[in-house]
Amino acid sequence: MAIDIRDHIEQFTIFQELPEQTVHELLEHAYIREYKKGEMLYHAGQLRDRIFFSINGYVRQERISLEGNIHTTFYMKPYSMFPYAGLFEDKLYSFSCLAMTNVTTFYIPRNKFEEMISQNAMALINIIKVLNQTIIHVERRVRYVNHPLASERVRRLLAYLIRLIGEKKDEYIIIPCPITTQDLAYMSGTTRETVSHNLHEYMNRGLICMNSKVITIKVPSFFDVD
Repeated sequence: MAIDIRDHIEQFTIFQELPEQTVHELLEHAYIREYKKGEMLYHAGQLRDRIFFSINGYVRQERISLEGNIHTTFYMKPYSMFPYAGLFEDKLYSFSCLAMTNVTTFYIPRNKFEEMISQNAMALINIIKVLNQTIIHVERRVRYVNHPLASERVRRLLAYLIRLIGEKKDEYIIIPCPITTQDLAYMSGTTRETVSHNLHEYMNRGLICMNSKVITIKVPSFFDVD
């Protein structure tokens, strides 16, 4: 089924309350793209010529060292804009972007998007809102995972992911983006063995279940942090 971007545009903070003519002109330069799980949307160091908007699916922005180790990760849920950092300045992508599930996006050429923002006060306000939410998520991640006990960092990381990308389903919360124990180990600053031990403990206690790297939180209150 063909996707009409106009059916989704109001879900994006950046486009809310903009003049209809402005949105119409911008969408004349929008292009739908679909990516399979595991495909790269772009690589760090490539020309930063597109701003993406996800309609469905999950992506991960990541920065990888020369040794192949992941140093920074950000998970993006549906109706996210990315990359948001570097507007008006960066000429190259500073992060790589990986499709964690099948993903449908549209993109707008960077120059057209930045031109629209620079000429519209409401768009600038919306960008500030987007960046403010990003700062809140980053601060929450630091605060949640800053704990001396490795096992507690794992619990707090799951709490962070619940807040970031969790989807409520009945009395459960699903973290729908597939995440490996290695990913969790990196983000919590511990070992894969520690993460695996904690996850098995949680499953044995009936706190979570896992299927194809998707985590279902069965007792959300256990993961409350604040």
